[in-house]
Amino acid sequence: MLIEWSGQQQLLFLMKSIPVGALIGVIFSAINGMERKRIFCFRLFIADVLFFILSALITFFASLVIMDGHLHPILFGGLMIGFSFVHFLCGRHIAWFIRTVGNGCKTLLKFVQRIPIERLFKR
Repeated sequence: MLIEWSGQQQLLFLMKSIPVGALIGVIFSAINGMERKRIFCFRLFIADVLFFILSALITFFASLVIMDGHLHPILFGGLMIGFSFVHFLCGRHIAWFIRTVGNGCKTLLKFVQRIPIERLFKR
C-alpha cells in the first residue's frame, strides 16, 4: 500500500521527530557522562547494549505515534537532526552535569556513612 503525504504533513512529521532525536541525544550524552574510564569492559558493553535497545524502542514508539507505524526517511532525518543538535551543541554540558551530580552523590554518601548512627538514637 503506497501512502501519499502532502508536503505539509511531511514537514510536520519531521518537526515532530526532531525532539525524539534530541531525547536520544540526551540519553547518549548522559551515558557518556559517566566516568567511562572506571567502568570495566563488560559494564561498558552492557551500557552500550542498553543504549542501543532503548534508542530502538524510542524510535519504534516514535514511528508508531508520529507516523502510524510507517518507517520513512523523514523520521530518521528528524532523529538525526535532533541527535546532532544535542550532541554537538550541549553534549559536553550534559556530560559535565552528570559527572558533577555523580561526584556530589558519591561525596554525600561518604559523608553520610561517617555519621555514627548509634549515637543519634541513643537514649
